[in-house]
Amino acid sequence: MKKSKIYIVLPVFNWEKYILEQLFSIYNQTYSKRKLIIIDDCSVDWTSKLIKKFIKDYSLDKKVFLYKNEKNLWVNYTIEKGLKIIQKESKKDDFVAYCDADDIRTRNKLEKQIEFMNETNCVISYHDLVTIDNLNNIINKSYQLKLISPFCNTFSNNLFEFAMSQHVTSTTMMFKADKIDDLLPFSNAIYQDHWTILVFSILYPNKIKYLNEKMVFYRRHLWSASLKSKDKKEKIQKIINLLEDAYKLTNKKDIKKYINIYKIKLWNTNNHLSSILTIIQIFLKYPFIGLKISTKIMSYPMRKLYWFFYYS
Repeated sequence: MKKSKIYIVLPVFNWEKYILEQLFSIYNQTYSKRKLIIIDDCSVDWTSKLIKKFIKDYSLDKKVFLYKNEKNLWVNYTIEKGLKIIQKESKKDDFVAYCDADDIRTRNKLEKQIEFMNETNCVISYHDLVTIDNLNNIINKSYQLKLISPFCNTFSNNLFEFAMSQHVTSTTMMFKADKIDDLLPFSNAIYQDHWTILVFSILYPNKIKYLNEKMVFYRRHLWSASLKSKDKKEKIQKIINLLEDAYKLTNKKDIKKYINIYKIKLWNTNNHLSSILTIIQIFLKYPFIGLKISTKIMSYPMRKLYWFFYYS
């Protein structure tokens, strides 16, 4: 049986501190038929020089390709550029995997994930990961168990789940290369992981699969661990923009109700009565605390009811 090729998209911007760890983790992968597409978004440190030296030292000029943006484009446009490169040369049975410059992959990540996708015949898959700090110390042994929103349910990979509470990180994703057309053009509203999983949940609701394996060491930086209160409004507005872009791309009418829910949430955040509304919401939440804690087994109807009360 002919092996499929995996294209890895790696955007980089001033990641000289971590880039070599990631490159070695890709270089040591047990799945050999792969191609790494690196897009440098105008780094001003030693990132590009380190990558070029790595390619030269390990004779990887046929497996690793470095491109450089003419101007800083931000991560979404950088990844979109990588996807367009892959789109021109990939074949029907090939796959695409996102990659973050500061993460580390287990040696069998690509091999396990592509085997899982072939077995389940899914369009996109994702998996669990271990979070680490700047010094590679383990923070949490399972992202899906410890760090995702309490509203998330990894057993329900549908539009409701991803519109209301995205829980898939880009570095764990792998999808079929012939579906790149469905993702373009990228939304500029929010990051590539939310856009990708949202579009696929609209177009292929039964073709998203979760692989219960920890195959990435995902670096969390302390400076980005929390949002300031003023950033919450901005994040909600970005999600509204994201959903509106998804509606334009797919014409899925169900998206409109999620747009309205977030608009209500934004109004609550901006309104002077938000503190009172928050207190009311807390009282409405209490009957569902048990379900919130055991979110993995929360039924879909009850979760919808929870969201109704939460955003009322």
